[in-house]
Amino acid sequence: MRFLFSLFFIFFESFLLGAGLQFLSIPSSARDLISFQSSWRNPAFVQNDKYYDQIGIAYGDWFADIRSFDMKWNGQLNDKLSQLSFRYIGINDIELRPNKPTSSPLGYYSSFALSLGGITTFQKGNNIFGLGVKAIHFEIYQYSSSGYSIDFGFNRRINNKIDLSLSILNVGNMENLLNATPRLPTKIIASSSYKNSLGQLSFGVEKNDLIANLIFHTGFEAIYQNINFGINYSSNNTVQNLSGGVSFGLGIFTFSYGFIFGSEQLGMPQFIDILISIP
Repeated sequence: MRFLFSLFFIFFESFLLGAGLQFLSIPSSARDLISFQSSWRNPAFVQNDKYYDQIGIAYGDWFADIRSFDMKWNGQLNDKLSQLSFRYIGINDIELRPNKPTSSPLGYYSSFALSLGGITTFQKGNNIFGLGVKAIHFEIYQYSSSGYSIDFGFNRRINNKIDLSLSILNVGNMENLLNATPRLPTKIIASSSYKNSLGQLSFGVEKNDLIANLIFHTGFEAIYQNINFGINYSSNNTVQNLSGGVSFGLGIFTFSYGFIFGSEQLGMPQFIDILISIP
């Protein structure tokens, strides 16, 4: 059975490692799809997230029937705006088959990944610095790997309308898995934003170690009364993605819905968030 699984692993190596670690590149909530300036892209953007003194719960369906569940708490720790988070992402009913056609699989199993981490920020003048640390664990069949990831973020307010930011994400290390070393999707994102009476316009460029071409981002976010909506476009010359969503407040609750679809026409992942204000 181990030999059969090893053949299976070699054939689907990129998919399996992607299922385990590419979750770091999958949005964690509808908030990440609505706004370009979310802490998922830059830990310094915790200052912008609307989670202050709130608990956030998010559920999403991603491509290839991947399920995502995320919990966040945002508030102040030692007088610094901070975030604590837990995330689960998994895929079920993966078939185990030999290296020859069969009518029935040898069995079924699941792959999942977990992360537990936190972000803290501090401000010096017009500069905001963010630092995030995650403990990571993922399993595929009876094999597993654990490690850590560190995120760095910086945001500078030029004036009341213009911000510049830079983030370095997913810097860390993982244990070997079946003689293969899982690669973290380390990326660098440089961006700027411009605010006016209509809303906030963002531009960004991203370098991802696992993607050959640069990724260019454009986003727009606006607030009308208690309704927040946004749309984002990303392209790397081969794949284009359009994401967006809307959120609205109702008492101590804030409900958000986000979606994304791409040029490869693989479906439309969707996320739903509920934010609960802490008394």
